[in-house]
Amino acid sequence: MAARIVAEETERMIIATKQLFYAMVIHKLLHFENADMSAVSFAMTSRQGRMKKVLYARQRLMFV
Repeated sequence: MAARIVAEETERMIIATKQLFYAMVIHKLLHFENADMSAVSFAMTSRQGRMKKVLYARQRLMFV
């Protein structure tokens, strides 16, 4: 049960980070050679503390 929850949270974090990175590329704030791999690496380094920050930043970019 706990492992499933962690796996689901990790998947959501990776998806949210990819969306954030794609938005940053579109708005020309960052450039990535491989946004998918960068998002996975970023999400996996510190999954817990960054989830809220990534979701907040993604919401803010949607209104730009």
